[in-house]
Amino acid sequence: MKNLLLLLLLPLPLLFADDVREVAGHRYPVHLQSKDLDWSLSGADHFRFRLFSVFTGALYTTESDADARRLTFTYTRRLGADTLVEQGMRVLREAKSAEDIDARKDLIDKVNDAYQDVSKGDRYTFTVIPDRGTWLHLNDKEILFLQDADFGLWYLNIWLGDQPMSAPLRNALLEGIN
Repeated sequence: MKNLLLLLLLPLPLLFADDVREVAGHRYPVHLQSKDLDWSLSGADHFRFRLFSVFTGALYTTESDADARRLTFTYTRRLGADTLVEQGMRVLREAKSAEDIDARKDLIDKVNDAYQDVSKGDRYTFTVIPDRGTWLHLNDKEILFLQDADFGLWYLNIWLGDQPMSAPLRNALLEGIN
């Protein structure tokens, strides 16, 4: 009887196991629901600048819309909004033409104006759903909505494009897509 009870109890931890991926102490669910879509984790990684930990990131995609993206960053240190804007603009200037950036200046300014200082543990989420729009959330609070999903996909090139902030980060995030 004792052996039968042990056999019955063995699978219980599997029933309650978290379906998450942990990156540098930050936990990202493998599956989640948001904006009426089911999202699956494509990849996750830890970004460092030189020796300093900056953030962990996770990219989600959905089967119902191959172009939808949900990119989440959880910060490992305090960063000012000006630093976030400066680094994003640096990457855009290196990867995109001045004409391309000028054509999107109003939308870029809206995103840049929405950024706020972050502290350790804060989380930014950038969600793009074609034909629906682009959202920026800070700690689950919506701080920006743009009806232009094409712009959102273009802006994600900072992390996912041909000339991203970090090629190893991009490759890790796109792991489940490639």
